[in-house]
Amino acid sequence: MRELAERSGVNLQRLRQLVDLGILSPDAAGRFHPADIQRVRIIQALDRAGIAPAQLGQLIAAGAWSLDWAQVLFPDPTPQVTTTLQRATTELGLPHSLVAGLYAAWELARPEPEQPLRADDAELLRLAVLGYSAFGHDESVTLGIARQLGESLRRLAESQILLFRTRIQEPLTAAGPAERRGRADAITAAATPLLPALERTVLLLYRRHLEHYVIESIVLNAEASLEQAGLGQRRPARPPAIAFLDLTGYTSLTEERGDRAAADLAARLVEVVATVAHQYGGHPVKLLGDGVMFYFPDPAQAVVAGLELVQRIPDQGLPRARVGVNSGPVVFQDGDYFGSTVNVAARITDYARPGEVLVSDSVATATNGPHGVRYQPIGPIALKGVLAPVTLHTAVPTQ
Repeated sequence: MRELAERSGVNLQRLRQLVDLGILSPDAAGRFHPADIQRVRIIQALDRAGIAPAQLGQLIAAGAWSLDWAQVLFPDPTPQVTTTLQRATTELGLPHSLVAGLYAAWELARPEPEQPLRADDAELLRLAVLGYSAFGHDESVTLGIARQLGESLRRLAESQILLFRTRIQEPLTAAGPAERRGRADAITAAATPLLPALERTVLLLYRRHLEHYVIESIVLNAEASLEQAGLGQRRPARPPAIAFLDLTGYTSLTEERGDRAAADLAARLVEVVATVAHQYGGHPVKLLGDGVMFYFPDPAQAVVAGLELVQRIPDQGLPRARVGVNSGPVVFQDGDYFGSTVNVAARITDYARPGEVLVSDSVATATNGPHGVRYQPIGPIALKGVLAPVTLHTAVPTQ
């Protein structure tokens, strides 16, 4: 019990209370299991949410609730260690401002200075030292990398659990009160193979994407080296394209149909834009409520993708779409793209009509009309928020 108290971060009195209530069950020798660390944390979280341990004990005694699934989902939970945040910060030589920024960037609750750390907190700080040193002790760069990881992985974990809740947990819960124990067993059975599979999938996908971008970087460096040595000429550089897609009346439609329908429409939108963007070598950067922002290394592919999107999106039961494309230099930071190229692309989209794909002159000039596409000139247009008029063209399919 004393070891469990140290590893879970609660006192002995609390543990004795949980044993008396039947929430924790030591074996005949008075020993606990590693999963009991997570059981304690779950009880603490429920208590903070206003559900008292005594109430949970009554549910367990009545056979209406169980924590047995904790053993399956958290077979080896992260224990608490004796090192405090203050001590770890000092021993690792990290600036206090950086440590505070890291927890904000990771989107994790920052422990109090004298509070013992979880083992994964301690390891994260040790890993942060490596990044901090590699980037020349630059706090802003270190925090930028941490922010990308924190936001991306938090959203990934959240979306996975929401999907599990809506597709598995809620339907089972709606089955009826007479099947509570069976539902709990079914949920545990479904989650048992799923969580480790998701963790492994995340690692494998990350490695594949990292391999792709490493090889791409090697190719670019090799081209530059050949050019500098006079042994070859680099491929002509073409600025990337930023595209925006806007769904006309999407917000009002989702408000009319309700939350469940809105979620379904959003899922359909994500599926079709991701499929089409990747097909043409680009990727969605972010969802914008009633639209999407894209990045395409090749402006010609951005135009073709835009035409396919405005054609396919209504088939998904979504409102008609309009697309604006602009090409030029962009600034990449924290997983997002910035600069005048991005701003002009957004304004071009605002000017487009439903079902239209409008492109700037820089796109039309650079691409010369991709295969199966021709441009109809519109002329210089004064766009909202843009100082100088922008020459626009309508992209139309030739077939």
